[in-house]
Amino acid sequence: QLKAKPGSRLGLEIYPIVHESGEQNLSLEILAADDTMSALLKYRSHCYSDDFIANMKSCFLNYVQSIANEADIEIGDLSLLSEDDEDYLLHALNNNRVPYQQELGIHQLFEQQVKEKPAQVAIIHAGQSLTYLELNNKANQLAHYLLEQGVKTEDLIGLCMQRSIDMLIALLAILKAGACYVPIDSTYPKNRINQIMDQSGLTLLITQKDYRELTDNAPNQLFLDCEDSKLKLSGYPSSNLANLGQGQQLAYVIYTSGSTGEPKGVMLEHHSVINLAENLKLLLDKTDAGAWGWVAPLTFDASVQGICAMVTGQSLCVISKQTKMDKALLTTLLSSHAISIIDCTPTLLEYWFGVGLAAILPDLIIGGEAISTELWTQLLQWQKKYNRKAYNVYGPTETCVDCSFTAITGGIPNIGKPLNNVQFYVFDEHEQLRPHGCTGELYVGGAGLARAYLNNKQLTAERFIQHPYSYDNDILYKTGDLVRYLANDQLEFIGRMDEQVKIRGFRIELGDIQAQLESLSVIKSSLVTIQQQDRGSYLLAYFSSDSLLDESELVDIIRKKLYASLPDYMIPSVFMRLDEFPLTSNGKIDKKALPAVSTEQLLAEYKPPDGEMASRLQALWSKLLAIPAAQISANDNFFKLGGHSLLVARLINDIKEQLGVEISYKDVFTYASLQDLSTIIDNRNATQSLAQNLQEIDDDSLDELEW
Repeated sequence: QLKAKPGSRLGLEIYPIVHESGEQNLSLEILAADDTMSALLKYRSHCYSDDFIANMKSCFLNYVQSIANEADIEIGDLSLLSEDDEDYLLHALNNNRVPYQQELGIHQLFEQQVKEKPAQVAIIHAGQSLTYLELNNKANQLAHYLLEQGVKTEDLIGLCMQRSIDMLIALLAILKAGACYVPIDSTYPKNRINQIMDQSGLTLLITQKDYRELTDNAPNQLFLDCEDSKLKLSGYPSSNLANLGQGQQLAYVIYTSGSTGEPKGVMLEHHSVINLAENLKLLLDKTDAGAWGWVAPLTFDASVQGICAMVTGQSLCVISKQTKMDKALLTTLLSSHAISIIDCTPTLLEYWFGVGLAAILPDLIIGGEAISTELWTQLLQWQKKYNRKAYNVYGPTETCVDCSFTAITGGIPNIGKPLNNVQFYVFDEHEQLRPHGCTGELYVGGAGLARAYLNNKQLTAERFIQHPYSYDNDILYKTGDLVRYLANDQLEFIGRMDEQVKIRGFRIELGDIQAQLESLSVIKSSLVTIQQQDRGSYLLAYFSSDSLLDESELVDIIRKKLYASLPDYMIPSVFMRLDEFPLTSNGKIDKKALPAVSTEQLLAEYKPPDGEMASRLQALWSKLLAIPAAQISANDNFFKLGGHSLLVARLINDIKEQLGVEISYKDVFTYASLQDLSTIIDNRNATQSLAQNLQEIDDDSLDELEW
């Protein structure tokens, strides 16, 4: 009950009331009588927590008080928060500023480790390893060479290499020379690689011989795996260089998907990585407890976590793409190396759990996409059963990989609290603070912020803004992520505000795919959406076309064109042709009216599998794709039914374990129909059996066969 007191515009007294059940989950009734106003809030206790209701009551009283204090105030200026509430959200929750070595470069932090533990192994890969001293010497030799070639401070140098010892040597050398590395994925189509090289204006590209044709448009190239290169570099000094590349200088530029169809380069400085490294060292305390299992590719900013571990004293063990997706190879690696922690995405972790690797996994640091409630619960049980630890991290590329951290304990999935020297603010659309329990956009400030988007001042100005509550010209990054504060001051991730999505950890702008689609002459208009199913998320592309080709022929052409310009994780799994797009009254595409895609629509006209192998493969598909085997036709396409790269990995493992045949990723992508793939497996089975028989023949018999 709210009661006006004599002598004041509005005094508030709160009296407890009995909550009664009602028809609505939540209702507010306000009654006025004489000089008294009464407010009654009714709610269903199973829908709202006591903390949420208490916070709602406080916000309501603040709202009424602000009206009483200033009757002429505009509605948009009314506040739900008291001064104490604002102070808590602005300052108390962000009271995390601590000293860190912000004046240093990443390589200088590494050089400290070289002095302290020169003989400790720094990196392990494919049966080879280098100590900190050996790695430092080789990186120094390459850095001296780069300076001799005219490399200058903050020059952009491309890195198109497999994660390996040579790649880490090159990365450190670039930083030691005062330059900045730009990772380029060798699995990208050549058009995409050219886009990145053109936009970044690379001074040099360091790569490997196998990628010569992919990177032939680079202005200058150094093939680090050539014997000539190795011989040349061995003649350069192995001594540390002068202190080039300080804390405020550029360290790397990572390209992410852009809404206009052009990838955008995010520029990060050394000091941001130093802050991340010192936070991870403090929170994980893994320095002397085994190696870091390095899973993420260099083009995925999560790879920086592994670099942070290495430059703060933890050995780095490279886990290749093939190894992380192969149950037998990963089991062997984990059992033969003292790996104490692995970084991974939730999707990859679900794959590992699904193929039976839970018992051998070390501690986990999980990020890249939201953790589902189901996986969160599974991780709570996993930690208890195997005495392991699991952590959830969150952060856009623009905030230097991770800007928040939490141990996965009880409660609902959350992204925790900001790292030291990182600040969080939850604002509404008017950049006003949102109370606990209320959804708003997350803005991030502090040491982890990127400098800018490379060669894109307009986008930089849109996303990096002046702090609306600061007089010190502080900058905040608008994440576009919707969050809300929980009662324990941790943040819950709600979703996105825009067309950006994440699939299997990859950040994708749907507009990027649409721009590529609409650049094709056969496409009239298009719309790309994300679809959720029990087996995970996938991309669905709606399109209209004036082409006379039937839908299947047209989709084959579109897929081939997209594969030439986009990474495979950005290729829609399903395409649906429409005669016309449904429109709203104001002429925009009516997304709610778009036809849903059912499993029946994805399935080809039924044709039974031909042969025993095809039938056994049909059963494997059924299990992986959650579709009854009897509905899967011999002509069905694995990807059209919702298959994606992680399901391909599971399929390859299942075929190896249950059918006794080894096939490759390329086999599945090339022979995507059930019948074609079963034929390849049959042929491969025969070939592998022949090879096994030949191995059992002695040399004399083999000589007789060679005629």
